[in-house]
Amino acid sequence: MAGSIAGSHAGALLIEFFATRCCTNVMVGDLQTRWIDQAPAQAVDLGTLAGVQLFADPRIAELLADAGATLIETGSPFRRSIGVRLDSPEQWLAFLESPAARRAPTATVLPASTAASINH
Repeated sequence: MAGSIAGSHAGALLIEFFATRCCTNVMVGDLQTRWIDQAPAQAVDLGTLAGVQLFADPRIAELLADAGATLIETGSPFRRSIGVRLDSPEQWLAFLESPAARRAPTATVLPASTAASINH
């Protein structure tokens, strides 16, 4: 799996999240990954998994460890991407209701020119 995840991508993988309130005041969200050339200043270094250097938004670093996060390949055979699977997804749902999910990100956002989409 190490070779298939890294593929032709150089650099590291950043795990972030998206969260928003929907019409009934319920918080919904998803974990996202993207290839980066350089980690944002506030990103947490998670070490190496499957031969890929990982960084995460500091608001979810503890969640990823506690919930048993693993990297998976997703998508069709023609358009592969990297996903995050949690052994304890209920911890993600609890996180979405926490104040941390509603706080502004503390990680520096990289300009689009310095990060490559994982869907390439």
